[in-house]
Amino acid sequence: MERAAERDDERTQAGARMPRRERRAQLLALAAQMFARRGYHHISMDDIAEHAGVTKPVLYRHFSSKLELYLAVVDLQGAALVDAVRAELRLLDAPDTLEVVDAVVRGYRGYARAAGPAASLLFESDVMRDDVARAHVLGPHDTVTLAAAEALRAGTDATDADAVGRASTAVARAALLDGGPTLPRLAVHGLAPTPAAG
Repeated sequence: MERAAERDDERTQAGARMPRRERRAQLLALAAQMFARRGYHHISMDDIAEHAGVTKPVLYRHFSSKLELYLAVVDLQGAALVDAVRAELRLLDAPDTLEVVDAVVRGYRGYARAAGPAASLLFESDVMRDDVARAHVLGPHDTVTLAAAEALRAGTDATDADAVGRASTAVARAALLDGGPTLPRLAVHGLAPTPAAG
């Protein structure tokens, strides 16, 4: 009897069978929403299994621990962020600094709109004390920084491309939290007052 349960590990508690790949995607999507809403420390594998309609053994066949599941969710979100920013950067032709910063901000905003609440996992993780989790959360931002610097180097002979890459990532992260449309311009032009519209 136990052997049959091991072979048929993709049955839900209701008895419906789902292909393994689909089940994994379902678990990741559900976990992303749950972690985003309640945080890592307030979710258990029991909670996730119950909401997914699967048994704990099925969940553990896909992910050996809650941290492994969380990191898989963060990695998917990180890949989506990097893809969104790279797509915006590819639209640029010989960009200047402001265009790169604007493209990075657009990429971050596009990612956040598409990801919904799950986007918060890359900005407000409650697992940052764990070195491995911190690397997974911050890694996509570092990748975006490098992509922004690359785009700037392709457009100009800027010697400060790395600094601009870091600044554009920081501005994009702040813009998501603040929502201010002038943040990219402030990053490029400083805090000088903008002339009043006359």
